[in-house]
Amino acid sequence: MLEHRDTARGRELATNAFTRNFKPNLSNRLFGGAGFHHHLIHHWEPSVSCTNLRALHRFLEESSVGDIVSERTTTYTQAFREIRQASRAK
Repeated sequence: MLEHRDTARGRELATNAFTRNFKPNLSNRLFGGAGFHHHLIHHWEPSVSCTNLRALHRFLEESSVGDIVSERTTTYTQAFREIRQASRAK
């Protein structure tokens, strides 16, 4: 849910694709093992090994899509709060 729920959709079932990255801190590494905190990057390039997602993430941050990568990077806690608020607002 935290990787895919679009906060703009609230309680509605998501019909549009939405993914996010998670900042690499201790709790996010525990919840997002095997490089899964690079979830957005994984969906953009699913054939890239989890061992290379960090390098691809860094590369993309410096590219023309860097703003999108930054906007979609959060923490699991923040994503949970935003999704909870959105679901209550509907």
